[in-house]
Amino acid sequence: MYIFQKITIISIFFLTNMVMYSQNQGIIYYKAEVIYKMSKDPEMTENFKKNPQFLKNILEIEQNVSFLLKDTRFILRFKNDKSSFEMESTVAHEKNKFSGAVAMHTGSDGVFYYNATTHECINQRKTLGKTFLVTSDPLQWETHNESKKIGNYTCYKATTNQEIELNNGQRKTFLITAWYTPEIPISFGPKNYGGLPGLIIESDMNGAFRFIASKINVNPKKEVIIQRPTKGEPITEKELEKRLNKAMNNLRD
Repeated sequence: MYIFQKITIISIFFLTNMVMYSQNQGIIYYKAEVIYKMSKDPEMTENFKKNPQFLKNILEIEQNVSFLLKDTRFILRFKNDKSSFEMESTVAHEKNKFSGAVAMHTGSDGVFYYNATTHECINQRKTLGKTFLVTSDPLQWETHNESKKIGNYTCYKATTNQEIELNNGQRKTFLITAWYTPEIPISFGPKNYGGLPGLIIESDMNGAFRFIASKINVNPKKEVIIQRPTKGEPITEKELEKRLNKAMNNLRD
C-alpha cells in the first residue's frame, strides 16, 4: 500500500508539470494565526519573575498582534511560473504601532518573489534603514504518506527544515509543514514555500504560526502582473541574519 501511494504522489508530480499552466494566473488569500505565545512559555517564567515589565510588554504585543491578524490578509499572486506573496496593508495597520510586529511574528516582512522554473527566491524587505533583495535557496521538500481534507480539497503532507541563525550566533533548525492539493496544480504557497506539485493550502512553521488559504480565485478576468523585485541591495539570507544579529548585539552593549 505504501509503495502504491508513493507512486501515486510521484505520478501526480509529473502530471502537475504537464497541466499546471492551464491555470496560468490567480490570486489566493491567506489568513494567519500565531500559535506560539512567549507569555505562556515555561522557559520564560524565571525571566518574567525577575522583570514583570518585560512580561507586560510581551502581553501587550501579543494582544495587539492577535487583534490585527483578525482583519489581516496575506495575498499570493501567480502567473505562469512566477508568484509574489505579501501582507495586505490596511488602515488598521497604519494606525497601530504594532503593525510591524505582525510581519515579524508571521515571518512575512516585505514581498516574496518565487520563480518555479529557475527556483529563484527573493524577499524584498526593509530593515536596518535600507531596502534589501534577500536571496535564499529553494526549499527541499519531503512528501509523506499522509493526507487530510481542508475545506473542499484533499491535501497531502510535505515537510522541510529551515536553519536560522539566532542572536547568540547559534543556528536553530525549524520544521516547516505544508499541506498541498494537486487539485489546484500550481507550484506555489505562502512566502517562498514553493516547489510542491500543488497549491499549499495550509502551512505551519515549527508550531509558531500558521497560514491557511481563505479564498482561492483561479484565472480571474483581470490580468495578474508579477514583477521580479529589482530595487535594493542584493544579499543572501545568511548574510542578512549576521547583520541583524550584529546590530542587535550592539544595542545590548
